[in-house]
Amino acid sequence: NAPTMIEAYQRLQMAYPSLQGVIAVGDDDAAQRVHQSVSSRRQGGDVPEVRVGETGAVLETCDVALVVSGTATLQAAAHRCPMVALFKVHWIPWHLVGRWVVRTRPLTLPNLISHACGRGLVIEELDPHPGGARAVCEAAVRVHGDNARRALQRAALDEVEAQLRGYPSARAAWALLVSLSAMSF
Repeated sequence: NAPTMIEAYQRLQMAYPSLQGVIAVGDDDAAQRVHQSVSSRRQGGDVPEVRVGETGAVLETCDVALVVSGTATLQAAAHRCPMVALFKVHWIPWHLVGRWVVRTRPLTLPNLISHACGRGLVIEELDPHPGGARAVCEAAVRVHGDNARRALQRAALDEVEAQLRGYPSARAAWALLVSLSAMSF
């Protein structure tokens, strides 16, 4: 996922030179893996800054986030952060096996919650994503370039949170998620 996201960032930065990218990671081990991925893929483009333990702060300040599908999408949702979620899969195994085995749609957690409540998709979802950086760039531009779309996504994320408020355990988990996002480890 990181190589696709970094390539998408580099492409977007060529189109939008004032773009600033940040990769938020939870710990030093994750930062080291990102640095290794960046150094092995550096193609002359700028690379995003890596921040450790500042995920909540990063999500609070960004215009649009590229998020790996999973609980990170709920973390971004808790911060009302417009996002594009992706999970990179290899093309051949996906078409041979994956698309026949994975029947659930949508796949991202905010979209699953929204869908279960009878609403449409909340966030841009490229999951599974057998393609390259181009589709990620296109989705990011759709979200970032349209203030109304970002506002709608934030409102929909508020609805996802509202759905969780009705369940004490979900409410506690949501509060914990927001609290952990604010902590530096």
